[in-house]
Amino acid sequence: MTATSLLEAVRGPSTRVEDQPMTDPMAEAMTGAATGTGGAATRRASGRGPVDEDVPDADEQARRTFAEDFGLLWESIGSSLMDGRILGYLMVMRPPYISSAGLAATLAASAGSVSMSTRRLVESGFAKRQVVPGDRSHYFRVEQDVWGSWLAGERRYLDMERQVIERGLELFADDPADEVVRQRLVNGRDYLRWVATYHRRMLADWEEFKRARDAGEHGPDAAGPGTGETGAGDDRTWEVSR
Repeated sequence: MTATSLLEAVRGPSTRVEDQPMTDPMAEAMTGAATGTGGAATRRASGRGPVDEDVPDADEQARRTFAEDFGLLWESIGSSLMDGRILGYLMVMRPPYISSAGLAATLAASAGSVSMSTRRLVESGFAKRQVVPGDRSHYFRVEQDVWGSWLAGERRYLDMERQVIERGLELFADDPADEVVRQRLVNGRDYLRWVATYHRRMLADWEEFKRARDAGEHGPDAAGPGTGETGAGDDRTWEVSR
């Protein structure tokens, strides 16, 4: 053991400034911006002055409040609170997309919960992945027509449910004691077939409703296709196409 190592063993590691690793504040700033975790030191390094990263401005706070309210609504109907918080924020944020790290920092959530929720939202059609060339981070966005995008993607799940039920019918096809079981499964299969047919009409009606709205043919509060109601400022009744 050298004299220096013996001295460190007694006194502990050196705390002299000249012995500490050098850091580049601008490099830290760039890293924080890329991951969505840049803080007050980062903003000072970039020349924007001291800012408390934990206190968003009023505009940003309004967006986060909306996300929290949307998450609570999402949870109240049996879905994941985090899924709702993320979808709510994606709908009202100004940037065209945001990274997983940015969502975690904004919503004070863990990376794991953000990963699981964004995966579910993408699979269900509510959110989309955004590829940024040369960047391996995961980015997410929503379409302008979030609900229309979900409605279009829902068809895949209807088909998957029907296929599972049809396999069940094959499993319980022979035993007379399973007649009640078969009837349940037949109703499930045929319901999904019927919904799939109506689903195509709903998509077509929704696109027509948007076209008419954008053309100024009815007011923004008009009832949608198939409701059988007339909205405020609209003098006609929408019906489901047959």
